[in-house]
Amino acid sequence: MPRPPSTPRSLIASAGWSWIGRNTAPDTGLRGVHPEPVVLAVRHRPGPFPGAFSFTPEGLRRRPGADQRSPLRPAVWIFHGEHARHASGVFDTLDTGLAWAAEHQVTGILAEYPHGGAYDVAVSEGRFTPSEAHHGTADHVATFSPGLRHIHLTGGCPDAVR
Repeated sequence: MPRPPSTPRSLIASAGWSWIGRNTAPDTGLRGVHPEPVVLAVRHRPGPFPGAFSFTPEGLRRRPGADQRSPLRPAVWIFHGEHARHASGVFDTLDTGLAWAAEHQVTGILAEYPHGGAYDVAVSEGRFTPSEAHHGTADHVATFSPGLRHIHLTGGCPDAVR
């Protein structure tokens, strides 16, 4: 059946990110990722998604870098000993971290960390959404864990293997 002339041929769809504290009183202290709604991209042409999708100028500015879009984004593995106050090893790969741990028979956690601040990267990748008043405060950011892969080691061996 032919489409009436007044019916649009395509639908414009947009993707955006809004203030997380919507419907919240301003005095609650909630901090959003963006203080107001932001249109990041629109789909405005028919056909396969890559050819029908365009970033807005603001979307281009905020577009994640290739390292954030890829599961192979740069990361390091940091070893933190069981009773240590500070990390004692940083490795480019999980395998080198595990080899070092086995060689020294250490006990602790070998954790994956992205390049950049753990809090900022988690928010930008959508793995964490601030939703409480203390989220984004200095204390919260300073104690934030990246929430990526980690392995508990005892005597240099992963706990699951022992």
